[in-house]
Amino acid sequence: MMSIPDSGPWRLTDATVPIGMVAPPVAAKLGLKPTQDGCYRLILDIDGDGDIEAIWPTGGAPETQSTTVRAGNAHVWTRMADLHTHIDKSQTWARAPNRDGTFNGAKEAAKADRTAPWSREDATARMEFALKCALAHGTRSIRTHLDSQKGRTQPTWEAFADLRDSWAGRIALQPCASLGAAKLMDGYGEEVAALTAQYGGVLGPVLYPGPEAAAQVRRAFDLAERHDLPIDFHTDENLDPDSSGLSLIAEEAIRRRWQGSIVCGHCCSLSLKPADEAQRVADRVAEAGIGVVALPMTNIYLLGREATSTPVYRGLAPIHLLRAAGVAVAFGSDNCRDAFHPYGDHDLVEVFRETARIGHADMSWGPWADAVAAVPDRLIGLQETNSLKPGAAADLVIFRGRSFSEVFSRLGAPRIIVVKGRALSEAEATPPAFSELDGLSGLAPAE
Repeated sequence: MMSIPDSGPWRLTDATVPIGMVAPPVAAKLGLKPTQDGCYRLILDIDGDGDIEAIWPTGGAPETQSTTVRAGNAHVWTRMADLHTHIDKSQTWARAPNRDGTFNGAKEAAKADRTAPWSREDATARMEFALKCALAHGTRSIRTHLDSQKGRTQPTWEAFADLRDSWAGRIALQPCASLGAAKLMDGYGEEVAALTAQYGGVLGPVLYPGPEAAAQVRRAFDLAERHDLPIDFHTDENLDPDSSGLSLIAEEAIRRRWQGSIVCGHCCSLSLKPADEAQRVADRVAEAGIGVVALPMTNIYLLGREATSTPVYRGLAPIHLLRAAGVAVAFGSDNCRDAFHPYGDHDLVEVFRETARIGHADMSWGPWADAVAAVPDRLIGLQETNSLKPGAAADLVIFRGRSFSEVFSRLGAPRIIVVKGRALSEAEATPPAFSELDGLSGLAPAE
């Protein structure tokens, strides 16, 4: 692949960039015309500080004295943002497998692993492994849900905070307190909310269907309001058309005229509601300003599983309906190699490919590219929204493929990762070997 300069300004020519990764004012100012694949052909000038100095349409740039790197029409993306992960569970499949592949089976396996003796070495090593994977694949921002059960919360968050500091400048990290919404109803709810505020995190209730769901939603909003916290719900992670968590959350946000950030993850059951009802819910979600993150890799694996039958309904939020209604839609990696999903590598290229293919967004790849970049970056809110524009950091992912078909047809999609104008070293750009974790309790593969 091409060689990126180690210092000084440089120019990248013949870059094929998805239109969802270019700031709209830049595209308008330059009069850019998309290709049939939904991309722009661009030239990028990178200054000596690693920022984008200028953007030009291919064939429209002035002469330069800078080193020129030719992309050869290869895809060039911005580095990506993962709105919904669980790095504290990552890489535990070997010791906490889900033997029946169901959602309830995953919960029981995760619960069993949670009751084992906690080790800071174990938690730190697995979370760092996840971050090494994400960096090598081209991720720059992550919101991770952290199990926040009584007796386990403080040490996990302390370990995470150390990693957040040591990874600053490579990946921006944001914690989200994850626990059943019912567990927020007593004094522990105040304790968790205060801890979340202390660590600059997000309140992350897991909302299950039931008669108490409305009260639990109100309690979550009360806590978030009192402690000035964003909210990120797990909700409607099922295939029951009567599941109404997303609707409850939207109505509560509208009733309160909520101005804070709200994200809802999963939202699978919305795809099974009658069309008119689904449209009504989507419109209310847009009115409430709620972002939705679709997580199909985990939900396709878990939901609708019956031992003797092929699944009919699949676990994907209705991404087209939500986006058409004006909802900010993101795609996230969710669980990687744990009881909820035994696969995955914190690779948002894989997430984008699988979500778009499963959800038939592959007819408009280019516009949907913002679902793994600008949209989740804005909802995470840790740094400037991730779009190509002058003045932005040159955080890039450069592929060999020249089209979406070429990029997505090769498992692992070979790529160069550029952070602030400089390519990662070969070691950083290579996902870690799974054997790195063999010394930890129960993580070596079974013989």
